[in-house]
Amino acid sequence: MVVVVPIHDIKEHSEGSTICECEPKVEYVNGNMIITHSAFDGRQYEEQIEELLEEK
Repeated sequence: MVVVVPIHDIKEHSEGSTICECEPKVEYVNGNMIITHSAFDGRQYEEQIEELLEEK
């Protein structure tokens, strides 16, 4: 199992669990479970916008 958690977030996450207030994304890759927690401070949206702007 691989767990991805944002650092320096405004709230604590339930690491190692699929049950968290941030509603983490769960994927299976080559038989391995990957749990990706979303940032409570919304930084993933800022990162997505930056990526879109770089593509243009």
